[in-house]
Amino acid sequence: MNESEGDLLTQEEIDALLAELEAGDEGGDLEPAEEAAFARLLGAVAGAAAPALGLQAPDTGASDADVEVVPVEEAHEALSGGALVIDVSGPVQATVAVGPGGVPSQAPDEPAVQAAAAEIRRALEEAAVGGVDLQAQWQDQPDLGKGSAQDPAVVARWGVQGPVAAALLREVRSLVEQSAQARQQAAEVPLAAAAAPAAAAAAAVQSAGRQAEPAEYPELDPAGDQAARAAIELLYDVPLEVTAVLGRTRRQIGEVLNLGPGSVLELDKLAGEPVDLLVNGKLIARGEVVVIDEHFGVRITDIVSRAERLKRMR
Repeated sequence: MNESEGDLLTQEEIDALLAELEAGDEGGDLEPAEEAAFARLLGAVAGAAAPALGLQAPDTGASDADVEVVPVEEAHEALSGGALVIDVSGPVQATVAVGPGGVPSQAPDEPAVQAAAAEIRRALEEAAVGGVDLQAQWQDQPDLGKGSAQDPAVVARWGVQGPVAAALLREVRSLVEQSAQARQQAAEVPLAAAAAPAAAAAAAVQSAGRQAEPAEYPELDPAGDQAARAAIELLYDVPLEVTAVLGRTRRQIGEVLNLGPGSVLELDKLAGEPVDLLVNGKLIARGEVVVIDEHFGVRITDIVSRAERLKRMR
């Protein structure tokens, strides 16, 4: 045997190095911006799932989140006490697990799981991930998907009493990228609409083979403005139905038939969470409940943006 043969790597050592290199390409140290994006996205999911697990909902920001990349087998160990596993489908396929962080926990009942699923869906849609379909179920031994035990996964923790969220690194990155693309498209729509008339005018001039000339516009007619204002004022006395929605819930027929005096219905909103203000069934604002001379009222804290209203119309 040559002296150099003693320095050759075995096949097992080569496979181990390749696995390390592949994990290094997928993982590595997270950039601060990437870590913050992961914390916000996973925090939105964990915050929606926490009430069903009896945990304190975390802040969805990155300030109090501990985010790290670990092998998926370590992520499974971090959730060994059981977790709510959410399989997301739609624009992006992903599996996110939220649990108490290795502390054995009792499985939540089915109504609590379904309520958490509805809140998680809304949290992802508000994060601009787009329309998603998802299924949620409790697993005593959570599984983040098939693959190698060394696949990199993202684990986010929020304190000792807070939840732990975990997902495969590539899937979290796909969700964040989808969110960024959706936000960019939403920002480009007004710009494209504003640029369309100018682009059409330039194309018309170019097709005619003429040089562009300054446009002349007629002076505004004050009488026309007054007529338009008067036309709008005709609608001032049209009645509109304004509804404040404290919360919603879904129940089976048997549960509804069993309702009686003293029955308590748990709604999908948390204590202190803003209520929805609907005008003719359309969400226009959110606010907080107040009491005015022995009557309930709503103090508006947020007006729904035009982009959000358009997204709800799709």
